[in-house]
Formats: sequence, C-alpha cells, structure tokens
Amino acid sequence: MWLAPNDTRLLYSDYLHLHKDSRRAVFDRCFDPQWPCRWLPETEYARNGWQRTNLSGPFAEMQTPGATVSFETDATAVTAHLEYSGDCRPGCPSTQWAGQEEDARRCYDPLRKGNAQPSDVCEASCVPILFVDGVRRQLPPTEVGAPRLYIGAVAFDLAVDEAAPMGMRRFELSMPWGAATHLAGLRLARPPTSDGITIQRPPPRGRFTYIAYGDSITHGYCAETPYPGLIGRLNNWTAINLGWGGIRVTPRHGPALGAIPADLISMLIGTNDYGGGNCEVAAGLSETLDGIREAQPDVPLVVITMIVRREAGDPHGDCSSDGGGGGVTLEQLREQLRREVNRRIH
Repeated sequence: MWLAPNDTRLLYSDYLHLHKDSRRAVFDRCFDPQWPCRWLPETEYARNGWQRTNLSGPFAEMQTPGATVSFETDATAVTAHLEYSGDCRPGCPSTQWAGQEEDARRCYDPLRKGNAQPSDVCEASCVPILFVDGVRRQLPPTEVGAPRLYIGAVAFDLAVDEAAPMGMRRFELSMPWGAATHLAGLRLARPPTSDGITIQRPPPRGRFTYIAYGDSITHGYCAETPYPGLIGRLNNWTAINLGWGGIRVTPRHGPALGAIPADLISMLIGTNDYGGGNCEVAAGLSETLDGIREAQPDVPLVVITMIVRREAGDPHGDCSSDGGGGGVTLEQLREQLRREVNRRIH
C-alpha cells in the first residue's frame, strides 16, 4: 500500500514551512528575505534525483532538523521513501547557509574529484531519526551510493519488532540536521493472510511552540540529536529549529523571528562573532531583541551565552581579527550578553 505525502492520515510537525502534494512533502526554514530558498525548475535538476546542479552540498535553508512526519498503523513492514535535494556525506558535516557556499565546496568538491579529506571532527547526520511508540529505534543500514553518498531517492525500512504483538504502532520520523530531505511517500505492507492495513492520524503534540534560534550549535552540528528536538520531546512541545551554521548576531533577524508565532524563543548566538573578530555583540543583540519584542511583546525570551571553548594555539581566547592579542576574550563577550539581558530585566 502506498501512502502519498498529502494523505490526511499523516501528521506533520516541528517545521517552519511545509509544501506538500501527491509527489512529495518539502520542508524549508526560509525566514530571512535576504536568504531565500533556492528553488529551481525540475528541468534543471540532475537526472539522478534532486541534486541541485548549481550548488555543492546541502544548505541550512533546506536542512530542516527535527521536522517530523507521524502516523499510526498496524502494518508489519513500513518503508519511508526520501529524496535528498543535495549531497549528504557523513564525512562532510555541513550546516552552511547559502552565503557560505564556498566554505561548503572545500569539502564537497574534493570528494567529487576522488581526493577527499573528510572531516575528522564528527560525521554529518544524513539518516532520519525514528521513534516507534515513543522509543528511539535505530534504522537498519540502507544501500546508498559509494562512498556513503546520500543523494536523490533513498528508501529506509522502518524496522518493526517482529516479536511484539501485532497491533497499532505510532511511527515518528524526524529529518536529520545534515541533509536537505523531502518525503516522497511511505510503503506499507502486512502478511497476505492478514486483514487489510489500518492507518490513522495520531493526536498532535501540545499547542506550545518553542523556537530555537542560533548558529550551528542549535542547528545540530556534531550532535546525534539537536537540542531543540530533545527539549520539544521532553516537554511535548512543537519545537522549530532555526539554527543556521555560521551565522553571527544579525539584527534584521529580530523582526523575522517576531513574525513567527511562538510561546517561547531561545537564542544561542555569538560564537561566530568571537571566531570572526566581531568583539562587540551587545548592540546587535539589543537590536535583535527589540525586533522580536516589537511583534511579540510578551513572549518569553531566553538568551543563552556562548559555549565555553578554547581556540587551538590560543589558550586564553581572543576575538581580535588579527589574533595578535589585545582583543576581547570569549568570556568578555559572554558578559556583554549578560549585561544586555540584565539591563532589560532590572
């Protein structure tokens, strides 16, 4: 039995935008008009699937970590058919937005030429996350292109515990942080001797919406599961992950975030300012918060200071652009954020 993406028995959650028809369900996180999604006519897509001919690798606008499709069924075999609209290689973790296209090419282009030097930091999350009846399940291995290349159409068998009594089960499939994925449909089956397949739409999560805004740490870089999804699941919230790898404090994002209805917004931003030599973040943070407050004056805002780290060769930390000392330390940048937030509280 084939279940099309626009079947009303499917429940979609934890996404910013969803576009679905009988052929595919496409998620996106395009909230900044200066970074629009790069939609192309299908005639310009490569023949082997949804590979974009003018880009190298996936980009944050179309990576939708945590976007989830859920359904309940008594089928004993379920296969999810996904489409990868950009390369995803576990050895090339990338959370880059379109403005950093050249950074992404550093890893992807050598791989295409056969002389790759994959990242030794972590692996990209190319495979969706599966929960069955609320319990995390590992997806069995699937055949992909060599060397471990996810692109175009890829099918995943959603394993069912054959020893468990037959009956209705709730399946939740969440998109990975390292790939731009679309749902093409689901294939369901039962033994020939059994009755027909039952499928039903599960109840939605609570109406509380949590928006997590930030950089690659929020996006999920090097994590098995991005923290916004973990928080959402623990609290039965809808969690929308708006972490984009590489971004800095960006005041124009304030009004854009404020335009998205939310019950809670968190911000974890600034580590790329430190790494990029921007030693003053308080003013930009203030303008960002003002933009949110203009649209949503009462929404709770949580500002998280940058994660403590030490740069290689610089044990004390220094955000000066030339690295020659005399710049602002990471802790001083963290203190700028604290003072700005405390100024608003007291």
